[in-house]
Amino acid sequence: AMSRRANDVQRVVLEAYDALAKNGKPSAGQYTTLCGFVMTRGADDDGSSNGVVVALGTGCKCVPAHRRDGEGYVLADSHAEVIARRAFVRWLMEQARAAAVGERSSAFERNDDDNDDGDDDGEAWCDAAAPFVRARRRGALVRVRAGVEFHMYCSQPPCGDASVFDRPDARRRASRDDTEASISGRDGEVLKRAKTIGAGGGGAGATGAKLLVAPNGAVDPERGELVQRLGAARLKPGRGEPCDCMSCSDKLCRWCAVGFEGALMSSVVREPIFMTTIVVAAPKVFDDLGAHVESGQDVDDVRANVLDALRRATETRMIHVEGASSLRRRPELLCAPPSDASLASYEGMTNGDRIACPTTISHIHRARNSVTGVDAPATEVTLGARGYKLGYKHVPASTSADASLAGQVPNAAKFAAQICPRFTFARFIDVIKTFATEHPGLAARNAITQVVVGTESGSTPSTYADVKRAAKRLSGYGAVDLAQRAPETSPLRHWVDSARKMAAYNAFAV
Repeated sequence: AMSRRANDVQRVVLEAYDALAKNGKPSAGQYTTLCGFVMTRGADDDGSSNGVVVALGTGCKCVPAHRRDGEGYVLADSHAEVIARRAFVRWLMEQARAAAVGERSSAFERNDDDNDDGDDDGEAWCDAAAPFVRARRRGALVRVRAGVEFHMYCSQPPCGDASVFDRPDARRRASRDDTEASISGRDGEVLKRAKTIGAGGGGAGATGAKLLVAPNGAVDPERGELVQRLGAARLKPGRGEPCDCMSCSDKLCRWCAVGFEGALMSSVVREPIFMTTIVVAAPKVFDDLGAHVESGQDVDDVRANVLDALRRATETRMIHVEGASSLRRRPELLCAPPSDASLASYEGMTNGDRIACPTTISHIHRARNSVTGVDAPATEVTLGARGYKLGYKHVPASTSADASLAGQVPNAAKFAAQICPRFTFARFIDVIKTFATEHPGLAARNAITQVVVGTESGSTPSTYADVKRAAKRLSGYGAVDLAQRAPETSPLRHWVDSARKMAAYNAFAV
């Protein structure tokens, strides 16, 4: 369960986090979670990875559903995995633009004839993508450089299914008790809820994410129940106002199928970007006297539980879904040593001596600021439950359920993070325009470029939703996504896609 690669990925992410200023990090008596994306280009002579952290995020808060922003300025989901992935997508856009203007891009090279490997008809990454493979590979603007790999690190198991450990002893006990707390499911699998899992301390093995039970977003919080459903889709945890963001486990499952580059970049990159490894830190294990144990059978058991839950959340729960069972690129799942108490929720929640940090950090290795136009490492701090940057005036409470957060505050762009949907989309448009100007022949082969050019001229619809929908259709991203979520056998069939109704702002009025 432990490996040199896991330790290397964890080390470089923690070093990058430690190098950041303390602004936005947990203070004494607080905890957060950390996620980072690492790029490697082969290995050194001693076998260690020469990894670079290209994006990272912290956070464990979400914006309540009724406060979501319809203008694309606010970050609805500020859990570390989602923040880090947004930063990663933004970094990919910076790398694509660098390739367009002839600057050194560590991740990409242009997908022109000089770099053509003649594999346009090669095997698709899954069956649902097969009809789109040739057009995507020929029409892409960039391709990942040979030897480049990406890795994801999480300082604790992602919320949702990956946090629910399958303990046969507890399941037998629940079955023997024939408790009314059992939650029925397709496979009838149940799990005994407990604050500690054997010797695994700190509340590990259960999730606060709310069971999603209906297509309208209805949830069963499982509050007071003795068991939790295995393999189920869930909404984010939280004790305050309800949010409508899917759990990190469900989002991770989706990214492992469609790619981590996102719908927009899927129309630019030759192949989906998948993780080579996903590394998750194990919970700490304590003995009967409360001392931290670093080795032994109990430690091995907890690490095995972590990997089993992560594999179920990202792969095995989808095995009966035809569109998912054909996926041919799976990440290696690895377990790393436990995180510090400030970077995991378990100890603080169990001992009652830490509360969730209200701030979120996003960091991009290199990005151009949407306002200043300067390329530099980009680090921003936002308020997780508000979704805008720290330091601006408090946003007044909403007076109606459908009020736009941006509409309540003048000049919404001033408090928006660079990784917010609107600024990310603006950067994508800039990438497309740059390719159209610098490499018109290459851009002419790219279908989304024609959509964007038509959008700007007014000959086609001009909303973010329209362009994103076109990108999904042209790259096969949408077909793969549908194959994951549409079947009745899919745990993700009731996915709450609340962002769809929030994306009607004009594509170029950024």
